Amino acid sequence: MKVGVFVVDDHYMVIEGIRSLLQNEKTLDWMGHATNAESCLSFLKLHEPDVILMDVNLPDKSGIDLCKEVKQLYPSVAVLGLSTFNQQAIIKNMMDNGALGYVLKMPQRRN
Repeated sequence: MKVGVFVVDDHYMVIEGIRSLLQNEKTLDWMGHATNAESCLSFLKLHEPDVILMDVNLPDKSGIDLCKEVKQLYPSVAVLGLSTFNQQAIIKNMMDNGALGYVLKMPQRRN
């Protein structure tokens, strides 16, 4: 059984980067992407992915607010926060609103 993955991010390079990383994984099914909250919610009316990688900063709504809405409407969908922000308050808000995890877009530099 494949895990359906959907990405919500307003940067096409991020979307394409994630898609290229996941496309050869035999256990994952790329279901598509949305670039804003409205198109994400429209997609979810017709399809239910297993996992959504969701940017915290979207053009039409906070990803934190969208996460809460998605979890209320589709509780079985696992949401992972996706962001360049590595601030504890943002991560906590995303997790408090239903995200199961939080992935940084950029790795931390080590000295």
